[in-house]
Amino acid sequence: MRTTDIAVKNISNDNVLSELTLVGFDKTYLYTAENKYRYGLYKVFNLRPPEANILKQIALSVGTDCAVNRNVITSKIEYSDCLIGGSTAQIKQIIKKLETQPFRLSQVSELLNKQICPPEFELTVGERTFTSEGRYIMGILNTTPDSFSDGGKYLKPADAIKHAEEMLEEGADIIDIGAESTRPDHEPVSEEEEQSRLLPVLKEVRKRFPKCIISVDTRNAGTAQAAVDCGADIINDISSGEYDPKMPDTIAKLNVPYVLTHCSLSNREEGLADCVYRDLQERIKFFVSKGFDEKKIITDVGIGFGKTLDDNFELVKRIKEFSGLGGLTLAGISRKTFLWKTLNLNPQDTDSVSSALNLYLFMQGVNILRVHNVKLTREILTIAEKMRQA
Repeated sequence: MRTTDIAVKNISNDNVLSELTLVGFDKTYLYTAENKYRYGLYKVFNLRPPEANILKQIALSVGTDCAVNRNVITSKIEYSDCLIGGSTAQIKQIIKKLETQPFRLSQVSELLNKQICPPEFELTVGERTFTSEGRYIMGILNTTPDSFSDGGKYLKPADAIKHAEEMLEEGADIIDIGAESTRPDHEPVSEEEEQSRLLPVLKEVRKRFPKCIISVDTRNAGTAQAAVDCGADIINDISSGEYDPKMPDTIAKLNVPYVLTHCSLSNREEGLADCVYRDLQERIKFFVSKGFDEKKIITDVGIGFGKTLDDNFELVKRIKEFSGLGGLTLAGISRKTFLWKTLNLNPQDTDSVSSALNLYLFMQGVNILRVHNVKLTREILTIAEKMRQA
């Protein structure tokens, strides 16, 4: 028998439709009403005081608010960031009203609309299609003697190829082959040495597993070119094209999907998440200016690269904010320093906690998870997919 006691419960944004159904809401109005009960918070960067004042007044006119710098009203500052919160329905009203406003506010309208209604897209790689709603596993294959977690284990081509086969059997969607360690205090290797380790394994993996999606982890444009010539599908560059100045032009010419990874913070005066977001935006614009297809850029916030331990945890916590960059997203936290230093463990002993964080990343919408332990990750994500569909 149902109790008649009054009670109150918090409901997640993800469950709006199912909860409207449970309360017996009119089904013919269900999807329209969803906008009234789904809430969001959006940050608009670099508005001039008149623009910020107009945005605030528009927000107030639809029953919500917009936080601005306290000096906007006196115009004592040149620019202000703005924070808008409200239901999806309210944000859509703001978007509509901004369309006819002066200054740069019509541009704000367009950018806000992309945030609340992100377009679905597909990226075809080889014979696979990756979607914005999909979740995928990238298995790590290190052909290096000095990687922090498995250095030397797969240095011999025969061992590397066997491990690639194992990861594919365990459910890897992508195999990421790297021949230069990027652990802290690593020793850079020449392109010749990198290619001598990489290319024999790449060629054999391509030959034995023709449908396998192969990514190559390299900072060098020459290696990227050689890898694609030998059958690589994706280039994964942890320097976002800053290590080798020839990389952006090379990638534009190759026209293959490119993992653009944030590697160094440009401005710590901003909040960490804002700084990483803006840096990635600028690098995306730069690659597009070279003629590269924006839809082929896969963004990675670069956990473990140029960040403190606390920075890494904050980026994991706020990872969902980076979906607004467009394109597929990738995260690599497997056996990273911030985990094993926090727990005082060896890197190889952090697979369970890596998988726990990967589950969180999965639920926050990250598309590609770069991992060492494919089997454990696949088992966890199978259960997570059931939860997502529930």
